[in-house]
Amino acid sequence: MVCDHVNSVRNSLSEHEWLIDSGCTYHMSPFRDLFSTYELCDSGYVSLADNKRCNVLGVGDICLKFSCGSVFTIKNVRHVPDLCHNLLSVAALESSG
Repeated sequence: MVCDHVNSVRNSLSEHEWLIDSGCTYHMSPFRDLFSTYELCDSGYVSLADNKRCNVLGVGDICLKFSCGSVFTIKNVRHVPDLCHNLLSVAALESSG
């Protein structure tokens, strides 16, 4: 039953939705078009929970715009095209205050 729920989440999220991940070190997104600032990164990778390594192509900021009009900027987001969804790192949020 849990696997079915996880699979439905994997298939139903849009590029504008974020999963809050307590296990990842960095904020990450596969969607290059979401970045408001971007710097190419010619080396580096992230390791996923299944030990798969995914290349990091760049780092930048992503601005989230809410329906109430406020904007929240997520800084130092890794661009990892092999991911399926945006990941918001609890550890990175805590360290940024």
